[in-house]
Amino acid sequence: MRKVLIVTYWYPPKRTIGALRPAKWAKYLPEFGWEPIVVTVEPHSDLYMRHGTLADELRQGRVYRTRDLSLNELLYATRALSPVRGFARALSSAPENNPEGRLKSRNPLRRLGYLAYWVYKQFICFPDEAVPWLLEYPKIERIAREERPEVILSSSLPNTSHLIASLLSRRLAIPWMADFRDLWSQNHVLPRNVLLRWIEVLLEKKTIEPAAGLITVSEPLKRQLEQLHGKPTYVIPNGFDPEDFPNEPPPSDPSGPLRIVYTGSVYPVHRDPRTLFAALQMMLKEGKIRSRDVQIDFYGRRLNVVWSLLESYPDVRPMVRFMGEVPYEEALKAQVSADVLLLLEWTDPKAKGVYTGKVFEYLGAKRPILSVGPTDGVIAELLQETNAGVHVQHAEEILPWLHRWLDEKRAFGCPRWLGDPQAIGRYSRREQARYLAEVLSSVAKGAFSA
Repeated sequence: MRKVLIVTYWYPPKRTIGALRPAKWAKYLPEFGWEPIVVTVEPHSDLYMRHGTLADELRQGRVYRTRDLSLNELLYATRALSPVRGFARALSSAPENNPEGRLKSRNPLRRLGYLAYWVYKQFICFPDEAVPWLLEYPKIERIAREERPEVILSSSLPNTSHLIASLLSRRLAIPWMADFRDLWSQNHVLPRNVLLRWIEVLLEKKTIEPAAGLITVSEPLKRQLEQLHGKPTYVIPNGFDPEDFPNEPPPSDPSGPLRIVYTGSVYPVHRDPRTLFAALQMMLKEGKIRSRDVQIDFYGRRLNVVWSLLESYPDVRPMVRFMGEVPYEEALKAQVSADVLLLLEWTDPKAKGVYTGKVFEYLGAKRPILSVGPTDGVIAELLQETNAGVHVQHAEEILPWLHRWLDEKRAFGCPRWLGDPQAIGRYSRREQARYLAEVLSSVAKGAFSA
């Protein structure tokens, strides 16, 4: 069996959306002739495992672990140390992508935390918080020399994974594919200041120079990468694993509320449920529904954003339940038991080529999806292709769907799911691994020069 060395910071047991893609590739690649040799980190703390862990489902191959030297782990450790406890807490709790919060906060410590967080993300975490992982490069190179893989595959974020893989490729003359779950210098989430952006672009170009090709998750991101690097780029979207979902029938309770479920993080302005709340408040004021007719369950992080938002929609407050972070398996069970799944798309136009990983989990849950966000992005196209849900931008567009789902709930016990199984099947993790194996084989056969 042919070997592929997978360099990824995120990997089980760490419970992050970024760990699923390489872990599922490693699970299914042996079915298509490739033995995964995974290089990742040994978790240093419970920072990414406080609310459950992800199982390593590797069936064939090996996992090598190095020290986890992430700056985020270091920051997490300092929270328990005096006298920096208060400052570290303010720094680590400063919300990302919240310029309004930074400007409006009147708490001096919190404002200091926002400023420190900006400095931390812009300058200290450059190119990212995992950059100290480079200190483990000698160990990783020894692993690569012993295993002698035919291809190296690195997955980002963090982009330090690509820095390590680039060095391996140059020194060992092994073909290398760089997988971009998210973009690097073109990332919409963390725009650098002018000087750092120029340096970051140069660093990205130099790092990717020896790559035989690139992988990303959507056609718009593919075009951006090809324009920047001029290299062959393959699209392998994220996906879902049918084996992860409980084999349960859809809910059936004609007398109960329409249960809308959201699993994931919430961000102020860029990804929050205000559009749904506005639609519900309109229906309540018009007397078309009662508060007990709809229930919205939020699972995940940063739910304080939802709580603050409800101050503007007081009539909706009785409909909302805060479930917090739960183990991954429990989140999937909540999705399967929902009447409707709420998907909040990032509102920045620069993100129109970005799939949130949750949309693929939602496809696997086989429940109607209510997606809210810009209408010209890849998620709208995906829902149209699979017929798995509806994508809307304004509150008024949600109203007829809520009426329809409520009627179906009362008539059939739950809203009907009309997804196209064949179209949805193309996004299974096994199918993604099959295509990845084809890509790896074509790269291994091609001529390579560092």
